Amino acid sequence: MAMEGHYDSHPDGAPLILFGIPNPREKRIDYAIQIPKASSLILKHSLDAPLAGLDTVPDDEEPPVAVVFWSFRIMVGLGFAMLGIGGWSLWRRWRGTLYEARWLHRASALMGPSGFVSVLAGWITTEVGRQPEGALQERMRGHARWLGMGTLAAIGLVSVLTPFQDPVYFHRWFNLPGSIFSVIVPGAVAFSAWSLFMGLKERAEARPFLAALGLFVLSFMGVGVSFYPHIVPPSLTIWQAAAPDESLSFVLAGTVVLIPLILGYTAYAYWVFRGKVDPHGGYH
Repeated sequence: MAMEGHYDSHPDGAPLILFGIPNPREKRIDYAIQIPKASSLILKHSLDAPLAGLDTVPDDEEPPVAVVFWSFRIMVGLGFAMLGIGGWSLWRRWRGTLYEARWLHRASALMGPSGFVSVLAGWITTEVGRQPEGALQERMRGHARWLGMGTLAAIGLVSVLTPFQDPVYFHRWFNLPGSIFSVIVPGAVAFSAWSLFMGLKERAEARPFLAALGLFVLSFMGVGVSFYPHIVPPSLTIWQAAAPDESLSFVLAGTVVLIPLILGYTAYAYWVFRGKVDPHGGYH
């Protein structure tokens, strides 16, 4: 409903709204460009099939229409842009000018993050404003307990075996200054595990999530303490495995753009999931 921009129900065929500006106050799409009855044809395979609108959803359960409406169109628009780039490339290849097509190369570089962005837009379209509660949430808590115990068992097994894989690892963990980490890291893991299971027992929401993040961060810290500076132990160091400076500079440029995008999207995703709706209510 929100994805299609249908504030009103259409008993005799719903239009496909291509573009427009959602107006939540007036509950309509302003300046709508639409194809009559096309939504009914796409969704119900009949021009005159009825489609329910947001007027059938209580106001307190109505999702943010503008977010869903535009994220869907970003996803679809990028999909068509990808097809366009592919078709353009095939045409240039057929003419034998693929490697001389400077504007095609520029457009392809510009489309680099399009797959990532379109996946995010599709996820927002599907999940915005939804979070399970009730019986579904309790079932997930039960899964989290068993998965948490399995994760801790794996962490414990790797932690016990790793120092004995190489004398260097043993020396690093059990002699100063590395032995400091032998106290800090296991202690932090124990605290994170306690916080995880207490949070699940008390039906908290933020605490188990943060505790799970802590366990994975601490696990990577333990691997780093053991292996550094090797990336492929025991012989290949980080510097030996690194790409040439030119390649690293190119990757850095992409990282400068993508990392803020990923962090911003992640923050927005968890802000979206702050609200709860009836898990049996379906998608709106």
